Amino acid sequence: MDRVYCSPRIRANLKTTHGSNGMTRLRAERLQRGMGLQDIGFHVRMSASDISKIECGRLKPYPSQAQRLADFFGLKAEEMLEEVGISGHGSVASPAVGCPIS
Repeated sequence: MDRVYCSPRIRANLKTTHGSNGMTRLRAERLQRGMGLQDIGFHVRMSASDISKIECGRLKPYPSQAQRLADFFGLKAEEMLEEVGISGHGSVASPAVGCPIS
């Protein structure tokens, strides 16, 4: 699995809130760029809510949505929902890391 850098503040929040140390590639790429859900939504013509749900695994994107997100981040559509670890930690988490618990 690939590793991504995550600031100590975000890493601490993930660990204390969800007890885990990983996230989806989509979320990792967004955080690495310092972009919010609304920023991404504007560029890919999607709601911030839908992007959040996709990051959390509560919504499967339509093929056209997946392609727009992948193109924006320079990824393949199938790579976006892969789990990635955070540098400095050995475990990989579920896709729901960093997402509100419903």
